Amino acid sequence: MKIGFVLNGCDKHITGGVKVIFQYANYLAETAENNVTLYFNMNLGSIKKMRHFKMLQQYVADKVVQSRPKWYKLNPKIKKKAVLLIDDTTIDNEDIIIATAVYTANSVAMLSKTRGRKFYFIQGFENWSCTDEYVFETYKLGMNNITVAKWLSEIVDSKAMKKSVYVSNGIDTEIFYVKRAISQRARHSIAMQYRSVECKGSKYALETIRILAEKYTDLKVTVFSMEHEPENLPSCCDFIMDASQEEVAEINNNAEIFICSSIIEGFGLPGLEAMACGCTLVATECKGTLDYAKHGENALISPVKDAWSMAQNIIELFENSDLRIRLAENAQRTAAERSVKASAEKFAQALLQPPL
Repeated sequence: MKIGFVLNGCDKHITGGVKVIFQYANYLAETAENNVTLYFNMNLGSIKKMRHFKMLQQYVADKVVQSRPKWYKLNPKIKKKAVLLIDDTTIDNEDIIIATAVYTANSVAMLSKTRGRKFYFIQGFENWSCTDEYVFETYKLGMNNITVAKWLSEIVDSKAMKKSVYVSNGIDTEIFYVKRAISQRARHSIAMQYRSVECKGSKYALETIRILAEKYTDLKVTVFSMEHEPENLPSCCDFIMDASQEEVAEINNNAEIFICSSIIEGFGLPGLEAMACGCTLVATECKGTLDYAKHGENALISPVKDAWSMAQNIIELFENSDLRIRLAENAQRTAAERSVKASAEKFAQALLQPPL
């Protein structure tokens, strides 16, 4: 089959949603019968002074797309194409064409039938720069909707004309797994991912760390991010920018606790990756994380925006090693059931669903 993914831009730094797309593209490309193309919509206004110089803009876009991603190894069989417009003049004839973001949905839906059966891969409620109603309308476009979380399926199915297909995100178990025994982690050690966007709630995680630092003088926190180090980072924190997946796995394997402080999350892949590495997850009750994290079973859950509650959960784990180890072992089993290979197989099957 000829399969095309339409992405909104070409990220320089690693992002969870794009990583999932690349993982599925790689899986599909491994099958000899499949030809996979990644279309990157590069008309994002980043070359404002050159807006009317389309040839130059296309040249720059081509160079950018061909040089990226540096943070993920794509199958060499996969074709990459930079486009300044998503329409029948830029998208080739495909058997299947997949919109992967809210701002690619309408354009993909308007493509002619010769561009392939249309799918919409939904990884979050993407109302960050548009209204809720705009997002709802994309679910009604008549494409085959695929979601990464049950809470998203509930919203999509309340608006769309056809039931969506739920395919949980998965983790690369060849990278994220237990290397250091759960019972032998450094005492009072924490890992977290920092993101400055409000929905990730990182400021509450940092406030949690400040509370803990008053109680534990040996507290050791490793913060990784694709962004620059934030101001006023607590002194107990080591900061690592642009860590590779392998480096993130190593960070997780050296920590007792992983903090996930999101306010809203499509799925929350870093939390699941940390669980696979033997961290005990302390998370907020945002819907995406609750797709795999269960309070008292494989994690401890706090209300969103509640740094004090998160700190109390971590203190409980620091003071009760048996509880921490039991939750971490259960978390490891949860993660093992959600491998990226299993998820990719389900995604491939979803692409074979009957036409609307």
